[in-house]
Amino acid sequence: MVLDGRIHLGSHGIAGEPGHIPVAMDGPRCDCGARGCLVCYAGPEAVLTAAGLGDALTRDGLESTLHRFATAASAADPAALAALDTAGRALGAGIVAITSLLDVDEIVLGGVLAQWYPHLYPAIDRELSQRRAIAPTIQLDITPALLGADAILLGAIEFARRAVLSDPATVPPVPGNAEAGLSQAN
Repeated sequence: MVLDGRIHLGSHGIAGEPGHIPVAMDGPRCDCGARGCLVCYAGPEAVLTAAGLGDALTRDGLESTLHRFATAASAADPAALAALDTAGRALGAGIVAITSLLDVDEIVLGGVLAQWYPHLYPAIDRELSQRRAIAPTIQLDITPALLGADAILLGAIEFARRAVLSDPATVPPVPGNAEAGLSQAN
């Protein structure tokens, strides 16, 4: 979660973890121990399984099955599109929860959600349109992330860079005797 241009981690370091927002009170049990978390409907494994590719996921792994799913979705396979619609509805419910709590201007979908964005957006928009009575003039931007697979790495680098620039004392000293290295170089 980014607040005022800075990454916000929260009191326990888990702020901005939308995958575990409950979107269905009686939904499936999540690995986190709760029920009906967003990840149970819109996580890659959940979408692939809902599209009938659970066995392929187990047998061939995530990357291979994601490629197979992308082909099926592009070919308008009914099972793939139904899984994406379910994921989009769950994302819409999660986005409603986030915007109701935080009144954000923009939601950025990353990872495979960015790739699936054209298929997800119609269901997300339907969910949001049902809730626009609260503030009908607010326009929420939902956009796919642009950094692709490098987004997490680039975010970690930027986070570390900001930490060092805000407090250079956080940088640990180089192992060994720095002064001895300088005198040997002379």
